[in-house]
Amino acid sequence: MRTRMMLEQVDDKTREKKPIESIGSSDEFAYEDAARRATYTGAAHLTGPQGDITAKKIELLLDADGRTLDRADAYDEVVARLEGGQRASGTRLTYFSGDGRYVMTGTPVKILETVEGGCRETLGAALTFVRSTDTISVVGTEGNRSRTMPGRCAER
Repeated sequence: MRTRMMLEQVDDKTREKKPIESIGSSDEFAYEDAARRATYTGAAHLTGPQGDITAKKIELLLDADGRTLDRADAYDEVVARLEGGQRASGTRLTYFSGDGRYVMTGTPVKILETVEGGCRETLGAALTFVRSTDTISVVGTEGNRSRTMPGRCAER
């Protein structure tokens, strides 16, 4: 199943709403009008200005107007290619449209970034990516610090 949705998003610079295109695909798709929820299940893939996400299941929750994304949730075997070119993988990802914030959890969360001279891999329990500042913070597991090491660029 393939979908093309035009959703309104607040422009970070002008603070005005403008239409954006999101393309989705999955084995199954359902839209619940009363809940304003679009659900992609089975090999779910969603692309748009916020990035490129694959998972077993992706849900889009719309505002009361039915045209503006409130939140997106991705579940199980989540891989996100973020705007800054980073690749993150984990168990669950939530995107909060209001502040352009991504929160990913997993066992562990893994993020791969291209750096001068190669790639860097960081592992932790959770990561937060903020679009407006292009910043990533990673929290370690069970009180431990996050771990950063050279990574394999081929995984991108």
